[in-house]
Amino acid sequence: MIVQADSADGKIVLEIYNRWTGSYLCTTASALTSWQGWLPRTGDYVVRVYNSGGNSETYSLLVEIPARIQFARGAYSKSVWGRGSATKTISYVLWARTNQTMTATLTSSTGTVYLSIRGFSGGQTLVASSASQTAWTGTLPQSQEYLIDAVQGGTWVDFTLTVKIV
Repeated sequence: MIVQADSADGKIVLEIYNRWTGSYLCTTASALTSWQGWLPRTGDYVVRVYNSGGNSETYSLLVEIPARIQFARGAYSKSVWGRGSATKTISYVLWARTNQTMTATLTSSTGTVYLSIRGFSGGQTLVASSASQTAWTGTLPQSQEYLIDAVQGGTWVDFTLTVKIV
């Protein structure tokens, strides 16, 4: 899960916990405005945003749980179909090893869907959506989960994401 809270004066903090077990992923004491990690178990998670300042605060909150791309046994590529609206990001995640080569391709009828690829634990950006790329090939820097985003730049659009790992 990826959680990001933003505000104009930066006086908000996150609290995230499992509703049934009471275990915390992030507390207000950590003073975080963003958190990303693996959910330790299935269940209901509560995300709270606290204002550490004295005045009312306008904020935005993003909570994202990427869809897993899993190859069929013996396969090294997979295509997934998606649909998004203007300025929406649809995220996928897959596991790959150091020095493997990833090729990711986005196709759409409008050409306004762009790739963003980054390492989940390492945090390194391999391609940013601001580069307006619809295809990318490169060698992966470490064994980890990789987040692949289809970032919408226009109106509602159908797209196909094809990922190949060799």
